[in-house]
Amino acid sequence: SESAVWQVKNESMQKQALQLNIYLKQDMEKLEQLNSKLAALREKLETDEAKQWIEEQRLREEERWNEEQALGAEVRALQDRRTFEEQACKRSHIAQLKQLADLRKKQTVLEPRLAQLESTEKQLRRQLKQRRRKRRDSRGSEDGTDAAHAASTDGPKADGTLPGQPEATETEDESSATAT
Repeated sequence: SESAVWQVKNESMQKQALQLNIYLKQDMEKLEQLNSKLAALREKLETDEAKQWIEEQRLREEERWNEEQALGAEVRALQDRRTFEEQACKRSHIAQLKQLADLRKKQTVLEPRLAQLESTEKQLRRQLKQRRRKRRDSRGSEDGTDAAHAASTDGPKADGTLPGQPEATETEDESSATAT
């Protein structure tokens, strides 16, 4: 019975050994195939065409890397320029806001002055107009060509004087008061 047990164990081990030998043989065949492929590949790589192809691939990769570096530098430069221009725009905006505030301050000072000057201008224009009218009227009465004088037969003038009488003139005190 003991030998039967040994025989069963021995048969099992022989089957395992046989299976392992089959696997070993298959693996050896695969290894031979891989070695032959490797040798064929080495032969191909050692040819001039393969060397040229490898060199071309290396050059392409180098060109790609150089382009990538150049593009990266360009992107950084564009980002820097954008940041600079953004800051310049902010500075310009702040300066314009300050200038606008200054202009508004000046406007508040100048607008009343402008109104005063416009009023003074109107007053001076009226005075100038009156003086011109007086000169014209006085020259016309001296020359005898005054239209009102020529029509002396028509009756009293608009200022209440009769034809042929000199017109009423302002006194010096009245003219200096209207000039101020």
